[in-house]
Amino acid sequence: MSYAATNAVSRALQDVARSIEQQLKEASGELQGFTLLVFTDQVASYVSNVDRATAREQLRHLLALWDAGMPDIPAHERHN
Repeated sequence: MSYAATNAVSRALQDVARSIEQQLKEASGELQGFTLLVFTDQVASYVSNVDRATAREQLRHLLALWDAGMPDIPAHERHN
């Protein structure tokens, strides 16, 4: 991916975030926090609707679960 593509992705992230936020709210009936990571050749970018400290905390929590061997099963299949 070129720097032009990386820049285009970076510019699009706020619109992508607004769309994700709206879709999650429609699905759940309430605002949900999220962080999206996007990898291009030059950089890993992120966009979030939570503050950076909360995003870091949740990412660390997820990584700890993965490190502990959490199975890769969607939540809707585990919580039925």
